[in-house]
Amino acid sequence: MSMEETYKSKPTGPSRVTYRRRISLVRTGIITLVTSGILIGFIFWYRDLPQRLDCSRMAQRIAAGLNNYHRTYHRLPNTLEELHVSEGRYTIDHYEYRFLGFGDSADLADGVLVVYCLNPHRSVFSPAWRHVLIAHQGMIVVNRMSEPEFQAMLARQQPAVSF
Repeated sequence: MSMEETYKSKPTGPSRVTYRRRISLVRTGIITLVTSGILIGFIFWYRDLPQRLDCSRMAQRIAAGLNNYHRTYHRLPNTLEELHVSEGRYTIDHYEYRFLGFGDSADLADGVLVVYCLNPHRSVFSPAWRHVLIAHQGMIVVNRMSEPEFQAMLARQQPAVSF
């Protein structure tokens, strides 16, 4: 048998080893893409989680400060800076105070908006939202609202009056 005959007798299609290499390459590519997608999704989710938690903590501190201030002085403070709350990722400037005067929280009907995030938080996987502090049964409580709910509540509220 000559060299030429041996060469012609080889199969013309891809060998079994080449076929398995292609399958492994495709499988590795799919696994890499899926893993990358999951990691990117986790990074976006984890970026939003601290933002939500930090804003919630600061809103809770402000609510506690407002409630303590009212118990002590029997009125609301002139500004939020009077509360002397410890700052975290967000400062007092992150929030809008609707009562730039003072008043008695007993005069506030349930559902009156007292403090809210100045700008909405925009998350990747959820609609925009804000933390709002509202009067409820003589106390200031924290709620998280979507931006449409907040805008509807703000439209229902009468303008805050300075006392």
